[in-house]
Amino acid sequence: MSSLYKITEIEGKGLGCVATSDIKKGSLILMESPQLCVGRGGTSMWIKHLLKSFYGMSKADQLEYMTLHNSFNDFKNFQNSEDIQNCKEDRDRKIEAVKIEIGKIEQDSEKAEEILKIYGICSTNSFQGSVYLKVSRFNHSCQPNAILENVDGQVQLRAIGKIKAGKEINWNYLGEFFGFRNRKYRSQNLLKSWGFLCCCELCENDDDIDAGAFEAFIQEAENLATRRESIPLKTESISLEAHLAHLARYYSVENCR
Repeated sequence: MSSLYKITEIEGKGLGCVATSDIKKGSLILMESPQLCVGRGGTSMWIKHLLKSFYGMSKADQLEYMTLHNSFNDFKNFQNSEDIQNCKEDRDRKIEAVKIEIGKIEQDSEKAEEILKIYGICSTNSFQGSVYLKVSRFNHSCQPNAILENVDGQVQLRAIGKIKAGKEINWNYLGEFFGFRNRKYRSQNLLKSWGFLCCCELCENDDDIDAGAFEAFIQEAENLATRRESIPLKTESISLEAHLAHLARYYSVENCR
């Protein structure tokens, strides 16, 4: 599966993943199980759980984990603005709070610094409460060419359009309807949630999106997506035909379209 892409330096983004050959729409690019399943937290007890999970990984996976991006080190080279300053302050408050919790379980300064790095990487790369080493290498785009979905405890990255060899593969960190929002909305939400300023093709384009024209569609689509996610999974006690009929009542073909 890894032959479909390679990790390389992307201008302005650090490391990212590019296609090594043409990828057809719908192709499975990557399927991965989580390395860390820690949920969300920040207390000393949660940090102990994080460390237990981290040191439970193989040495090779620990080394790979420690090379992932850490947003606790961001904002050093950004031009200052009110949004950036607010984000810096929020990040600094979070770091100080985490240091206090780490201090409850570790007094050695060198070890405490390593724990802070482990925490920062987890905070930066966590997706639905888990960290995936391979998926974490794929960058964000507001106009992505791939989608990430959770399927039976694993994540699957699939192409949603044809991806030519040499083209960067990316997915939308904030959801499938996020690209319909205007540039300011996207920028503020990415900065707040992920701590970076987006430089994808959509954000670098001189023309901005008229988000008002899509608002009613976005709300309807988001409601339908939430309803779809509430559909109970098929159990062995019912037939496939009965399950499909059950799905149709929740989420019709027309609503899916």
